[in-house]
Amino acid sequence: MSYSTFYIFFGLFVFLGMGVIYFLQNRIYKKYDAESFAVFYSLYRKGFIDRDELMYYFQPGSLFFMHRAQFIIMLVKRKKIKRTKRRWMAPEASQYILSVYELSWVKTYRYLIWASLFFFLLLCILYLIAKLHPNQ
Repeated sequence: MSYSTFYIFFGLFVFLGMGVIYFLQNRIYKKYDAESFAVFYSLYRKGFIDRDELMYYFQPGSLFFMHRAQFIIMLVKRKKIKRTKRRWMAPEASQYILSVYELSWVKTYRYLIWASLFFFLLLCILYLIAKLHPNQ
Protein backbone atom coordinates (compact mmCIF):
# COMPACT_ATOMS: atom_id res chain seq x y z
CA MET A 1 0.00 0.00 0.00
CA SER A 2 1.41 3.35 -0.99
CA TYR A 3 1.75 6.33 1.26
CA SER A 4 -1.02 8.30 -0.44
CA THR A 5 -3.48 5.39 -0.17
CA PHE A 6 -2.69 4.99 3.52
CA TYR A 7 -3.09 8.73 4.02
CA ILE A 8 -6.50 8.73 2.30
CA PHE A 9 -7.81 5.76 4.30
CA PHE A 10 -6.44 7.13 7.57
CA GLY A 11 -8.03 10.50 6.85
CA LEU A 12 -11.38 8.94 5.96
CA PHE A 13 -11.30 6.84 9.13
CA VAL A 14 -10.65 9.93 11.27
CA PHE A 15 -13.31 12.09 9.63
CA LEU A 16 -15.94 9.34 9.63
CA GLY A 17 -15.15 8.60 13.28
CA MET A 18 -15.52 12.26 14.20
CA GLY A 19 -18.79 12.43 12.26
CA VAL A 20 -20.22 9.42 14.11
CA ILE A 21 -19.14 10.85 17.47
CA TYR A 22 -20.66 14.24 16.68
CA PHE A 23 -23.91 12.55 15.62
CA LEU A 24 -24.08 10.52 18.85
CA GLN A 25 -23.24 13.54 21.02
CA ASN A 26 -25.97 15.53 19.26
CA ARG A 27 -28.50 12.74 19.88
CA ILE A 28 -27.64 12.69 23.59
CA TYR A 29 -27.85 16.49 23.70
CA LYS A 30 -31.33 16.52 22.18
CA LYS A 31 -32.55 13.69 24.38
CA TYR A 32 -31.14 14.77 27.77
CA ASP A 33 -30.90 18.57 27.57
CA ALA A 34 -34.10 19.06 29.59
CA GLU A 35 -32.98 16.52 32.20
CA SER A 36 -29.66 18.30 32.65
CA PHE A 37 -31.57 21.55 33.25
CA ALA A 38 -33.72 19.72 35.80
CA VAL A 39 -30.64 18.46 37.65
CA PHE A 40 -29.29 21.98 38.03
CA TYR A 41 -32.65 23.41 38.99
CA SER A 42 -33.05 20.80 41.71
CA LEU A 43 -29.53 21.59 42.96
CA TYR A 44 -30.58 25.23 43.13
CA ARG A 45 -33.82 24.44 44.98
CA LYS A 46 -31.93 22.37 47.56
CA GLY A 47 -29.37 25.16 48.06
CA PHE A 48 -26.34 23.35 46.65
CA ILE A 49 -25.76 26.06 44.02
CA ASP A 50 -26.75 29.72 44.03
CA ARG A 51 -28.71 31.72 41.47
CA ASP A 52 -25.66 32.98 39.58
CA GLU A 53 -24.38 29.45 39.06
CA LEU A 54 -27.82 28.34 37.96
CA MET A 55 -28.01 31.13 35.37
CA TYR A 56 -24.53 30.26 34.14
CA TYR A 57 -25.44 26.62 33.59
CA PHE A 58 -28.79 27.51 32.01
CA GLN A 59 -27.08 28.90 28.91
CA PRO A 60 -28.56 27.20 25.83
CA GLY A 61 -26.68 25.19 23.23
CA SER A 62 -24.66 22.05 22.87
CA LEU A 63 -21.44 23.70 24.07
CA PHE A 64 -22.99 24.54 27.43
CA PHE A 65 -24.62 21.11 27.49
CA MET A 66 -21.13 19.64 27.40
CA HIS A 67 -20.18 21.89 30.31
CA ARG A 68 -23.30 20.83 32.25
CA ALA A 69 -22.58 17.18 31.45
CA GLN A 70 -19.01 17.52 32.74
CA PHE A 71 -20.37 18.95 35.99
CA ILE A 72 -22.88 16.10 36.28
CA ILE A 73 -20.11 13.57 35.52
CA MET A 74 -18.13 14.98 38.43
CA LEU A 75 -21.21 14.71 40.64
CA VAL A 76 -21.85 11.11 39.61
CA LYS A 77 -18.20 10.20 40.24
CA ARG A 78 -18.48 11.95 43.65
CA LYS A 79 -15.52 14.22 42.93
CA LYS A 80 -14.87 17.39 44.88
CA ILE A 81 -16.20 20.32 42.86
CA LYS A 82 -14.79 23.76 43.49
CA ARG A 83 -17.52 26.39 43.15
CA THR A 84 -15.55 29.52 44.05
CA LYS A 85 -12.12 30.23 45.51
CA ARG A 86 -13.16 29.13 48.98
CA ARG A 87 -16.39 27.16 48.47
CA TRP A 88 -16.78 23.54 47.49
CA MET A 89 -19.86 21.58 46.48
CA ALA A 90 -21.35 19.70 49.41
CA PRO A 91 -20.90 15.90 49.18
CA GLU A 92 -24.62 15.53 49.88
CA ALA A 93 -25.31 16.99 46.42
CA SER A 94 -24.00 13.81 44.76
CA GLN A 95 -26.10 11.61 47.02
CA TYR A 96 -29.20 13.71 46.38
CA ILE A 97 -28.80 13.77 42.59
CA LEU A 98 -28.10 10.04 42.38
CA SER A 99 -31.16 9.28 44.50
CA VAL A 100 -33.49 11.41 42.36
CA TYR A 101 -32.21 11.02 38.78
CA GLU A 102 -31.18 8.07 36.65
CA LEU A 103 -28.02 9.36 34.96
CA SER A 104 -26.66 6.39 33.01
CA TRP A 105 -26.42 8.56 29.89
CA VAL A 106 -23.62 10.52 31.56
CA LYS A 107 -21.27 7.54 31.35
CA THR A 108 -21.94 7.19 27.62
CA TYR A 109 -21.40 10.90 27.09
CA ARG A 110 -18.12 10.73 28.99
CA TYR A 111 -16.91 7.94 26.68
CA LEU A 112 -17.88 10.04 23.66
CA ILE A 113 -15.85 12.96 24.99
CA TRP A 114 -12.81 10.69 25.36
CA ALA A 115 -13.40 9.21 21.90
CA SER A 116 -13.56 12.69 20.36
CA LEU A 117 -10.25 13.51 22.06
CA PHE A 118 -8.77 10.31 20.62
CA PHE A 119 -9.90 11.21 17.11
CA PHE A 120 -8.58 14.75 17.53
CA LEU A 121 -5.18 13.29 18.41
CA LEU A 122 -5.39 11.07 15.33
CA LEU A 123 -6.15 14.16 13.28
CA CYS A 124 -3.03 15.84 14.71
CA ILE A 125 -0.98 12.77 13.78
CA LEU A 126 -2.44 12.90 10.27
CA TYR A 127 -1.39 16.53 10.01
CA LEU A 128 2.14 15.75 11.22
CA ILE A 129 2.48 12.90 8.73
CA ALA A 130 1.45 15.25 5.94
CA LYS A 131 3.99 17.85 7.12
CA LEU A 132 6.83 15.32 7.33
CA HIS A 133 6.17 13.83 3.89
CA PRO A 134 4.74 16.68 1.80
CA ASN A 135 5.75 15.42 -1.68
CA GLN A 136 4.71 11.80 -1.44
